[in-house]
Amino acid sequence: MKSVPWTTEEILTLHRLYPVAKMEDLLQEIPKHSASAIQTKARDLGIRKTNDGRTKCMVGCRRDVRYWTPEEDEKLRQAWATLSIRDVCKAFEGQRGKRSILYRVEYLKLRRPPELISQIRREVSKKGAAVRVQQLRAQKAKREALKAERAAKADEEHEKALELRRVIVPASVAGSVSLAGVLRHPLEAAWRGVL
Repeated sequence: MKSVPWTTEEILTLHRLYPVAKMEDLLQEIPKHSASAIQTKARDLGIRKTNDGRTKCMVGCRRDVRYWTPEEDEKLRQAWATLSIRDVCKAFEGQRGKRSILYRVEYLKLRRPPELISQIRREVSKKGAAVRVQQLRAQKAKREALKAERAAKADEEHEKALELRRVIVPASVAGSVSLAGVLRHPLEAAWRGVL
């Protein structure tokens, strides 16, 4: 027995109906192929039966595949013509992800009106400029905080040096030891009792 090749329409029908339809309905929709041929083709394509009307991929993907409905396509056409990508994603929140939306836009070959493109570019450039200003302010605040921290550390070290001089100078005057010598060799000065 010779096998009949599958047409694109039959494969699309199989994708659409196999997960939810009974075999009798499939045989009416795809009359050229037997029940075993339909099951084999579905298995080869990675389609399996489900209870909730969603197709599950057995090979090549981890998630359930949900086909776009004509209502979703129309909603996407209207939203794409008037909204930014972020707003379109918000319109489909919980239903479709950004990647799914962008793939569907490409598949439907949707184009935006030129005035919307220029408006979105203006908004993006304003937002981009605002973000850049915020970044520059944050960098400046960070530099100023670092500078203040360094100044505080330098003041602390200066106070330590002054305290050391207050201790060393009276001892050096009393023991006729030069301050420069004490500061050059503090361990020796401490050993001699100058410190």
